[in-house]
Formats: sequence, structure tokens, C-alpha cells
Amino acid sequence: MRKPGTKEKSVKDECKFCKKLKAKEELVFENTHAFVTINDSPYKEGHIMIFPKEHVIDLRDLDEKSLKGFYDTINFMLKVLEKNYNTKSFNIGCNIGSPAGATYEHLHFHIIPRWVGDSGFMETFASTRVLKEPPEKTRERLIQTMKELT
Repeated sequence: MRKPGTKEKSVKDECKFCKKLKAKEELVFENTHAFVTINDSPYKEGHIMIFPKEHVIDLRDLDEKSLKGFYDTINFMLKVLEKNYNTKSFNIGCNIGSPAGATYEHLHFHIIPRWVGDSGFMETFASTRVLKEPPEKTRERLIQTMKELT
């Protein structure tokens, strides 16, 4: 078992997210240090995932420059989501290690826009998610907003 903060042999060739990056498949945004996709099973509209380009599984594996670039991307995407979804509230989360809930060995953060009262009857009582837009529409909206902001 890998100790946090230590390098482990990369499984980059098998990583579903590294494959998306290489193919430019479904990317919302990309820069020198990070890339962004829409979550395949979004919790709410606007649910995105931000990955460092370097295939690592722990924040402590990124050098200072890469870490700053990664966090700068998170901040930029918060601005994009805020403008798109008219909210200043977000859940931001990262699971490091399978006991913490990580299901993929490529570090990433989830960002989910939130609003007052956004958990309705279906979510609360039927354990069913209700999305106001499909992920493809979310991607289109975010790309358009980034064009307006840059």
C-alpha cells in the first residue's frame, strides 16, 4: 500500500481520465497544469471535475508550480460556475485513497454549485436526482461562459 505523499508507479496508460485528456474527449477546459470535465453522473447541474494533468493520486505528489496551477484552475472554474449558475455557494471535495472514497487513481476535485433549497422532494425521499439540464448542455454553457470571461 502506498504511503500518502510518496510516488507510486503510474497507471497512466490505463487511466480513464488520462485517456480523456489525450483524446481531448469531453474536455470543458484545459491549461498547462489542469483539465476539467463534466461529471459522468452529476449530482446537480454544473457538477464538474478538475484534474491535474500530471497523473498523481495525492495532492502531496504535485510540485509547487503544478499545485498552484491546479488551484488557479479551481478558482477560475468557480468564477465560470458562479456566472453560469448565479450562485456563490459550492461543494468542493476530493477523496484521497480508497478508504476515503476514492474510486479512481487520478487526483481530482469535484465542484458542485449549490442553492438554497436545492434538495427537493425527489432527492430527499426517493433518493433520486433531478437535473434541470443534461451534462452535454452544461458543457456547452460552461465553454460559452469561458469565452465571455477571457
